[in-house]
Amino acid sequence: MGETACTATSGKGYVQHASGSATNALAWYSRPVRSGIGSCRKQGCFKTHIKKMRDAIDNTRRMRDVVGDRVDLLIEIHRRLTPAEAIVFARGIEDTHPMFIEDPIRPEGPDAMARVAEKIGIPIATGERFANIYEFQALMARGGVEYARVDLCLCGGITGAKKVAAMAEAHHVQVVPHNPLSPIGLAACLQLDAAIPNFAIQEYATGFEAGIFESRPEHLGSDIVDHVPRPNMGFVDIPSGPGLGMNLLPDAQKIRPPLVKPISMRPHYDGFVVDQ
Repeated sequence: MGETACTATSGKGYVQHASGSATNALAWYSRPVRSGIGSCRKQGCFKTHIKKMRDAIDNTRRMRDVVGDRVDLLIEIHRRLTPAEAIVFARGIEDTHPMFIEDPIRPEGPDAMARVAEKIGIPIATGERFANIYEFQALMARGGVEYARVDLCLCGGITGAKKVAAMAEAHHVQVVPHNPLSPIGLAACLQLDAAIPNFAIQEYATGFEAGIFESRPEHLGSDIVDHVPRPNMGFVDIPSGPGLGMNLLPDAQKIRPPLVKPISMRPHYDGFVVDQ
């Protein structure tokens, strides 16, 4: 709900999958959806296996009922499941036909991710935590990913991401650049998207400000740069100015001073740290 998904169409721009009344439905429905896998962030949490699976599967089906076939569902798991849980969950939502499930398990074990991929009927997207091409290569060679979530800020910039995209092309894997951050990151992603043949969809971060979700069309941080292309009838123009196509405003730090956030974690019922 804090993102707008955009895909290339006819080489001219990017389709915003969540638009119009569908966006309103998603915004209206965002709160109940958090009662599934991603709940219990502040207080200790424990659910039996059957309760955890049924809650998450039911939430996914209710979301599909709300948006119908107007919106592709991209299910972000945020590495919160074990391989066994990921298999059960994915099989339980196959009839909702998500475009992919993202990071169903922790990504550092390519054999485990491939094991999950082999047993489910939904494509896997992963890679936002990968810092080099070798991590992507290990996963692609095992058939453990269908959508490479390369992060340009982590994996070598545009040059590093193009290497990943070329490797992905050779494996018939599509690219979904990771960008939950600034409009500068978006600008870099858009330049990459326009230059590769296997681009699938672009993360366009909206409505998530200092940990609070709010439905709005502006990209996160759009007030600190001179231009951010906004979705228009589902399309986003590629910035055409010099460099990345946008520039920081001289007073950007005054507009958005550093945001200090306390260290936090998602506790298990017994107080142990759970990977977020």
